[in-house]
Amino acid sequence: MEKITSFLQKWLWLIALILFALLAIFAISMATPTAVCASYGGPEPGVTSFYQAYQSANDTLLILGAVSIVITFLFKGLRSSIRPIYYIGNFVSCAAVGIMGIASGVTTLVATSNYQKGYATLPIDAMNQYWLDHGSNVSIEKSPAIFPLGYILSVCLVLAGAAALVLFVLKLIARIRYEKSRKGEAK
Repeated sequence: MEKITSFLQKWLWLIALILFALLAIFAISMATPTAVCASYGGPEPGVTSFYQAYQSANDTLLILGAVSIVITFLFKGLRSSIRPIYYIGNFVSCAAVGIMGIASGVTTLVATSNYQKGYATLPIDAMNQYWLDHGSNVSIEKSPAIFPLGYILSVCLVLAGAAALVLFVLKLIARIRYEKSRKGEAK
């Protein structure tokens, strides 16, 4: 148990930081395949509003990514990666990284799923033909890679959050054992 705790304590902050940075990048790039919808002037209703409709999801994911990066830096800044397990900062930072990881993962999963469902309703062939007719080299793909990437990222975020919560529980158990040993020495 101590080896697992030591490994998680040492590497969790870096794994979480990388995943949360990827979340922020994903949020920025999520709307890229449909950013051109704003310039579409075809007869199909709702295409130009599609891009604006999913901006709130992008904003939410970006905010979650940024806040999670700050929390992860606090985890490292509080020296939770090297301090003995019985400091309160370890508990707080592990719980915060775990909660943010799971919340970010679930939010990413829901946002990606909703975005993909909305994307499937776009008249992609008509849009590509419109741009071709108007002399533009703009086009969008029928199935961009952003959707599978979103699903993979959401699973990784949930796993990292679960690992942080496991670390939290392991540290809690270690704290209880530490307190019991101190009480045993005091007698």
